[in-house]
Amino acid sequence: MIPGATVHGFTSAMSRIVFKCPPLTGGSAGVSLPLTAGYDVIYYVMLALMAGVTGAALWLQRSKFGYGLRAVGENDRLAEASGVNIHRLRRRLYVGSAFVIAVTGGAAGYWLSYINAMESFSAAITFQMVVMTLLGGLGTPFGPALGAA
Repeated sequence: MIPGATVHGFTSAMSRIVFKCPPLTGGSAGVSLPLTAGYDVIYYVMLALMAGVTGAALWLQRSKFGYGLRAVGENDRLAEASGVNIHRLRRRLYVGSAFVIAVTGGAAGYWLSYINAMESFSAAITFQMVVMTLLGGLGTPFGPALGAA
């Protein structure tokens, strides 16, 4: 299964729910947030998030958790046979990455002050993230920042 196709399928399904189920979503295509505190605050929040994620990626290179992730990425059956609890490892990875995405999305939404479902669920955002990662280099801590620049 291709991960990008799975993400795009999920975003397509969520956009259908938002636009086709007014009783569930209230019929609104967007959410307005209060005005932001200013660009300086959001800049430093995003800079701290980027530094934290880059630091976590550097830590993952040499930690037991990171070695387990690489082992599962190479061959999950062989990793499990060598004693890696792949289900626990995947759960921890999923929760950690979801936390980072939620905090970053919350900060970005507060900065934009209006969240439009049509733009949030577009394939262009997913494509942009994949291209930034590919341009910067896969498997490197500084790759996504380099690709975004």
